[in-house]
Amino acid sequence: MPLWRKFGKRVLDYTTSFGNGGLVTDSQCGFRAFNKKAVENILPKLKGKSFSVESEQLIRAHETGLKVNSERISCKYKDLDTSTKTPTTHGLSVLGYVIWLVAERRPLLFLGLPGFISMIIGILIGMYTLQSYNQTNMFNVFGLIIASIFVILGVVIGLIGLLLNVLPGMIKRSTTTGITD
Repeated sequence: MPLWRKFGKRVLDYTTSFGNGGLVTDSQCGFRAFNKKAVENILPKLKGKSFSVESEQLIRAHETGLKVNSERISCKYKDLDTSTKTPTTHGLSVLGYVIWLVAERRPLLFLGLPGFISMIIGILIGMYTLQSYNQTNMFNVFGLIIASIFVILGVVIGLIGLLLNVLPGMIKRSTTTGITD
């Protein structure tokens, strides 16, 4: 396997693993076997198009509680390029879709964690700016602006993640209890 394919495969494997809840060693292998139960559970839930279906199958199988086994296979790359997409286009389209699936399933982790990290960075920059002011008596307005941007962005992203995490449960409860506007 060419080095650039190995790198792209690893990125897609780790991203799929994040959405799958377990380690995936070859998310892009299209060599799959399904029993009837798996087809009935997974097929109606597949929404992706094109090359993202391999990763989505694994994520949807995990969602429905299906057992997934991995078997080692060998692959030989020839000099012929039979793909209709460039490797970059292929990789980015799959990566974008898998990230969307992960964000949809785990919004608090996907948005809340980066929001929290952004807030911490903003607080640290703000503390550094205040410490610099205490030592030099010169106020760094740029540092304060950057710190404020990080904190505000972190709070907004974190609140959006929290809202997206709670909203499906609220909708489900309102539809099951018959509450309507």
